[in-house]
Amino acid sequence: MGHSICSVDLCERQVYSRGWCRSHYDRWSRTGNALPPPKQPKTVAKCKIETCDRDSKSKGWCGFHYNRWLKFGDPEPEIINGRRVTRVGETCESDDCDRPVLARGLCSKHYDRARRNGELPAAVGMVAAPDHPTQTCTVVGCPKPQFSRNLCRMHYDRQRTTGDVGSVERRHRPAKHVICTVEGCGEPHQSRGFCRKHYDRWSRLGDPGPAGDLPPRPKKYGPDCTIDMCDKPAYMKGWCATHYGRYRRFGDPGSATIGDYKSRKGECEIADCDKPIQSSGLCRGHYARKKKYGDPMGGVWRAPRGAGSTTADGYRVLTINGKQILEHRHVMAQHLGRPLLPTESVHHKDGNRSRNVIGNLEIWLESEYRRGQPAGQRVSDLIAYIAEFHADAVRAEIRRQERERRTGQLRLEGMPAAHVSEVS
Repeated sequence: MGHSICSVDLCERQVYSRGWCRSHYDRWSRTGNALPPPKQPKTVAKCKIETCDRDSKSKGWCGFHYNRWLKFGDPEPEIINGRRVTRVGETCESDDCDRPVLARGLCSKHYDRARRNGELPAAVGMVAAPDHPTQTCTVVGCPKPQFSRNLCRMHYDRQRTTGDVGSVERRHRPAKHVICTVEGCGEPHQSRGFCRKHYDRWSRLGDPGPAGDLPPRPKKYGPDCTIDMCDKPAYMKGWCATHYGRYRRFGDPGSATIGDYKSRKGECEIADCDKPIQSSGLCRGHYARKKKYGDPMGGVWRAPRGAGSTTADGYRVLTINGKQILEHRHVMAQHLGRPLLPTESVHHKDGNRSRNVIGNLEIWLESEYRRGQPAGQRVSDLIAYIAEFHADAVRAEIRRQERERRTGQLRLEGMPAAHVSEVS
């Protein structure tokens, strides 16, 4: 389906309303005519001063003479070298003021004061501004001044809204309703024939209802809590706010007596946990783990007290009596039955700093002037450690080295590589 075109000649815009496009429709709503008014030749008046051929700016003068009139009160004052001549001995016209004149017969002080108060007197030789009589509305019998399009504000607005200026009398739309149309309601009219109360009811429910108040809405579960001996009003699921909160927290609304219900709370159902129940038979910690991980025993658990920690260098640290101590020094001190001296250093034989058994530890004495252990381990200690904990890996490595040794010996004797692989 094609779009209609504006009915104004040479206009190809889409129709908006009344057969016109948006531009011509807006022009018709403002002026009463969709077509633009014919352009009038622009005539620019000249300055009133006979010797000035500049265009008029304000009050019949050009900008130059108008500024002179504003400053001196005369568009053509007596000027010498671009300055107005001040008469010798001319003083301010204000009483008891002998300061020199600045403008309009006043000194600078009284001139500024008169400007602020709007009481500037006319200066000597001041030319009166040309009169511009106020034009009235073109509607017959309307004495109001023109606002736009030769109409006053009232008739201009009336033409914009209705397309007709009408008469000089004001138009008063008769009120359809004075009071609410609902039978038996005497409240003043608000909208659509209803008062405020019935209009709100109609907008929410689609029906204004009777003149009085609506009956109370029936409750879903009745007026009282369904728990025996509880007379509180129902809040949710047939329970009052107290029993509904219990249900959400513990999974059971309980009885009407608060003390009896609290006595039912026991310890957490997780083994070896003696904390009180928070919700769903779990303490606060296990309940939080269940909500976060789906399992009361899920998540990452902290090491038990006394298990110690590991430093960035691989040493185990214990906390004993509120003080931190290296585990290998503690084990050696317990084995000797005395605290270690500052010059005694505990060395790990196999180099494994986390293996703090007494068989893997030995004491090295340090010089008072040279502290610190030498780097590395003894070969015998490493062999003993590997043979004890990695015997299978040692046997496999020995077999591999023997195999490589036999293979290298056969290559030296000149056997082809294919036969070497078969022998191996």
